[in-house]
Amino acid sequence: SSGINAEYGSEYDFVYSDQDDLEDEIAELYTYSETSDIQGCLASFEQFEASLDATAEWYSLSLEQRKLQIGQLKDWLELEDVVHRSLSIQCLLYLVQGKYNECDTLPECIRRSRENAFLLYDCGILPVLLQRIQSQAQEYKTENRQADHMEESFCHAYAPKHSLLYDASRVLCVDTTA
Repeated sequence: SSGINAEYGSEYDFVYSDQDDLEDEIAELYTYSETSDIQGCLASFEQFEASLDATAEWYSLSLEQRKLQIGQLKDWLELEDVVHRSLSIQCLLYLVQGKYNECDTLPECIRRSRENAFLLYDCGILPVLLQRIQSQAQEYKTENRQADHMEESFCHAYAPKHSLLYDASRVLCVDTTA
């Protein structure tokens, strides 16, 4: 034999032997510090359900009832109120995680995670999330520009014109708003 792996056309016959089971692979997606965030998503969803007086488990609801709840989360996502907006984001994340608290097995959780992701997509969550991310990024950018402008103004205010300090302040305090 020439050492060529016939199936892949590769010269090497490599076998990946350090492969974890699926549950461990999924767990590696989250850092240890995110574990509390994951539990926070569950708590947020429970809080959301309590606000709706929802007593039935998510997967026992009809498709229309789930869509109504997603619509409520979508409305909250569009609010300027950071409390409702954050709660909405955590609830949506919990749904994308398969609403694991109602799952008995890992394969069931993975299947439900996929179903929920498609349901959220069908309900129009993606454009709203993208718009929210874009507006947050713009807000962050604007805040930084204002901070840069304030820093520049501060530098120029305390450096008399036509002085070495003024010239240095112009170099150090570059106007980023232009």
